[in-house]
Parts: sequence; structure tokens; C-alpha cells
Amino acid sequence: MLTNVAKAGTLDYLAVISTLFVILVFLMIFRNTLQGLGYSTMAVISGVGELIGRSFGGWLALHGLGFLGISLANPIAWGFALCYCAFMVTRMLRKEDKQAAK
Repeated sequence: MLTNVAKAGTLDYLAVISTLFVILVFLMIFRNTLQGLGYSTMAVISGVGELIGRSFGGWLALHGLGFLGISLANPIAWGFALCYCAFMVTRMLRKEDKQAAK
């Protein structure tokens, strides 16, 4: 049986994660686009962005945000990876367009 503190923490975590799942949706779209274009290595490299984001979330937890920092670690990780994937998809599509125009 969960204590009231555990229930409150669980509800806080779910509130943060569920409102920020939209970041994960766009990350999956851009990461799968990279893979579909044949740049699977770049899609895997986006995992480095996730690692940096989770580290930043842990740092935030240690420096004042506590449990909120832990709750934000995954969405921050998704955001870092999304920035990389969106940049790379844009770059690769421009490269594909230039090659098609030749």
C-alpha cells in the first residue's frame, strides 16, 4: 500500500510527464524520419542528447528542484534529442533537395 507521500509524488510525476509527452511524440517523428531517410547512425547519436538531458535533470534535482528536477529529467532529455533530430532532419532534407535538383 502506498503512503500519502508516495501517492502525491506519483501524481506529481505523472502530471509532469503526461503534459510533456508531446515532446516525445515529436522526437519519435523526427528520429524515425532520420532512420527512414537512411541516417540511422544519426538517430542513434540523438541518444547522446538524451544522456546530456538526463544529466541536466539530475543536476537540477541536486541544485534546488529536488523531485521536480527528477520528474523533468526525461522531458529535458527528450527536448535535447528533439533539437538534434529536428536540426539533422532539416539539414538532410535540404541535402536531399539539392541532390535532386542537380
